[in-house]
Amino acid sequence: THYAIEANENGNEVFDRLNRGEQVDLSGVDVGPGGEDYRQTIRAMVEQGIKVVAVDIDQSTKTTKEEREERMAGNLQRIVEENPDAKVAYLVGSFHTAKKPMSDGFEYTGKRIADAGIKAVNVKFAGGEDSGPTKLTSPVRQAGLGEKEFALDMRKYASSKDVPFGAGEADYVIHL
Repeated sequence: THYAIEANENGNEVFDRLNRGEQVDLSGVDVGPGGEDYRQTIRAMVEQGIKVVAVDIDQSTKTTKEEREERMAGNLQRIVEENPDAKVAYLVGSFHTAKKPMSDGFEYTGKRIADAGIKAVNVKFAGGEDSGPTKLTSPVRQAGLGEKEFALDMRKYASSKDVPFGAGEADYVIHL
């Protein structure tokens, strides 16, 4: 029902107009870390009746990591509270989805929304380039599957210690 994106929430005025079916120019709007491909995805979601919502903070401001994660988690929680039957796809970098506190005790959005009672399924995308997680990319290449697209159900490894993306952090991994 909703497509929440890691983009400045100040763009929601434009996204609201787009969600109502108005013609809008997205070229000057923060659509997240991508460019034209993100704008195309946003338009495709709206065409399918999925509401696009930006949930991130304006990163040009001097906010702390704590303030940013708190705001993103709060925005997601607000979507769910205002729309009890909502099914939200949340496109963000993998650190934001962490379900456990980091070594310094810091809690990312994934942990915060879980603590708020919001059930989430984490899907990680990997592969395609060496800058990706080598715990997955290297073994896949060695197995001769580097050019294959596939999905792995990681839930059965949730209690394992040495798995890609950390134990219990990814419910599914999609290799592209």
